[in-house]
Amino acid sequence: MTINIWMQLLGFDRDDPDRGAARFLERTGFRPDNIAALLFHADFVHLHRGMESEYPLFPDNCAYYAVPRNAERARQPWTNRDLKELVTALKKRGVGFYAGIMGSYLGDMFHREWLSDHPELRMAERSADGGLCCLKRFRDGTWYEDFFAERLREVLADYGMSGAHLSDVFCPAGSIFKGDFSSDMIDQFLRHAGLSLPAALEAGLGDDGFGERGKRADWIASSCPEEWQRFYEWRWARFFEKTAKALHRDGREIWALGMYCTDPFETRRIYGFDAAKVFDAGLDCMTANILPTGVSLNYAGREYFFHRYHMDLPLLRAQVKDRRVVSMAGVQDASEEWSVLAHRPVLLERDLYTEASFLEVGEHGARPASDGYFLCLGDGLGRESWDFLKKRMDLLDGTQAVTSRSPLILWSDEGADRHVSEYFRNRRPSIHKQSFEIFKAGTPFGGCVRSEGLGGFSGALFVPNFDLLSEKERKAVLARGGPAVGTVPRGFDYASCGAEPSFAVCDRFSDFPLEVFTVGFEPSAEAREAALRLSAEDDGKPGLPEDPKDDVYPLVSEVPFRKLTAGFVSACGVLLSDAVRLDFPVKSSVPMTALLLEDGRERLWLFNPDDDHYGHAVVETEDVFAEVEVAGSYPIQPVRFLEEANASFAFDYTRKTSRKKFQTKLAPGGVTVVDIRRIKAGKDGKKT
Repeated sequence: MTINIWMQLLGFDRDDPDRGAARFLERTGFRPDNIAALLFHADFVHLHRGMESEYPLFPDNCAYYAVPRNAERARQPWTNRDLKELVTALKKRGVGFYAGIMGSYLGDMFHREWLSDHPELRMAERSADGGLCCLKRFRDGTWYEDFFAERLREVLADYGMSGAHLSDVFCPAGSIFKGDFSSDMIDQFLRHAGLSLPAALEAGLGDDGFGERGKRADWIASSCPEEWQRFYEWRWARFFEKTAKALHRDGREIWALGMYCTDPFETRRIYGFDAAKVFDAGLDCMTANILPTGVSLNYAGREYFFHRYHMDLPLLRAQVKDRRVVSMAGVQDASEEWSVLAHRPVLLERDLYTEASFLEVGEHGARPASDGYFLCLGDGLGRESWDFLKKRMDLLDGTQAVTSRSPLILWSDEGADRHVSEYFRNRRPSIHKQSFEIFKAGTPFGGCVRSEGLGGFSGALFVPNFDLLSEKERKAVLARGGPAVGTVPRGFDYASCGAEPSFAVCDRFSDFPLEVFTVGFEPSAEAREAALRLSAEDDGKPGLPEDPKDDVYPLVSEVPFRKLTAGFVSACGVLLSDAVRLDFPVKSSVPMTALLLEDGRERLWLFNPDDDHYGHAVVETEDVFAEVEVAGSYPIQPVRFLEEANASFAFDYTRKTSRKKFQTKLAPGGVTVVDIRRIKAGKDGKKT
């Protein structure tokens, strides 16, 4: 797994002979693979003046939002040549260097901004003018993306950088609910979609006042929202095709944030950004911003979206296959003045460990959902902080997961695309929505399997929206032989695809009732009873929320879905857990994820559902635990083997026990990672 650091120039010292390269690497204690310098303002590219003469960089290139300092030093007046010397010094030490820019417009706060002279390129929202919209045209009709691709290529060549990293306001560029509703973007949309405006709106083209923008926004929302989304997906792919071609000519790369705490469905619906299409167009790496704890600490009174955000990662991996994805870990940000590392370190540890728990499994074997970490932000940290991070990022170092013991989610490209159209008809819950609600209710997933890779996984499979799969995919699910738990709308004709569910129960309290069913195994009597009892309980929550009129901001909200009743969600989890125990007869008193490592160990992630208090997990097996070792940083003491589980915590390490049950401590809001080896009885009664 690679380690990539997003950081401000505040993390380096302009007054050092090598501009702080050696000093920074001494502080980390290891060599990161890449650094994405948060140069922030896109005028680093727009107003680049070459290297013939030395000139100062803008204050908002020298620090994010030109803040005066971080914990280590005050903002320094960097020049273009200082920065080039830093890039050269890091490259000599084997560290890649990427120019990180955003598309913000600050109203000439720190320098005369390029967008002030090109206002036609600002985001034309329904009732406001935003930052850069990189998909638009100049007044003369030429494309910004053509200008940007060549200018960016020139800048990276002049500095000798490895590539560029595009993030907030630039990519993603804001919600398509909010805009851009300028005449330019509407004209592009109509030409691409083959549509025509109503006569009254056609007459208003050329007038980009808020009144006309609002009318266009209302027309799109009521008449052609799906076409609007798919237009943006096409535009983003074209933008990256041009940018990637320009950079690839020189052997340089283009990275992007792309998503914004969103799963593949939300990223398409909210931002009009299809990651798979953009990778096909030439994107080299996506820096998936997961960081649930950093977001939560900044929004008082909002729900902590731990489960929702973390389920973004395995679904993104399944969507983009073997393309490069690095998972952002929210460490701290001196400009925004938050620090998970300083103020909630155990939750940062949980984020790092959780991101390492997901796999994509298929006939190719298993690969991690993430190709590495993208630390946000890395400036101003001391050696002790770096040691803390490195120890936790090394959890999977030297080990390879073979498969998941936890249930995997089936990903289908065709099913995901069909759901786009389905959503506009009935707001059916997405794969992500169903999965993270089950995770939140206490049944974590180990990752995903793509439909063409079903032959590589025989364990418990979750198949949300089974009816949206292709006929070939439905037959493959039914023919695989392994246990599967799926969802379909109430009234689905199982016989139409040759399915004979062994059990099914409906979400009777939803305004769009889904039914959960099982195939490939017979649920136990206990699981059936629990599923029936849970699904008979109404949580009293309302049905479909009102559609957003102006925006969806995923940091605090999600697109509206039909109701998933809490009891029905828990019933799905019960059936999945029952399916898991067919091949993995290990159960835990707390939510648990399990992977099989190549050396035969099984690695367990034991989650404490209480964020405020210590807890303990009791783990038991029908077999015998031959070895149990703590793999993470906590707890310090070895596990305690028990004869019987009880509410008190055991301190006796000496009793002879059957070694079928052990107990271990959990940090508040933490996750304890343990490795186990089991001895199980063969058919002849011998131990294996």
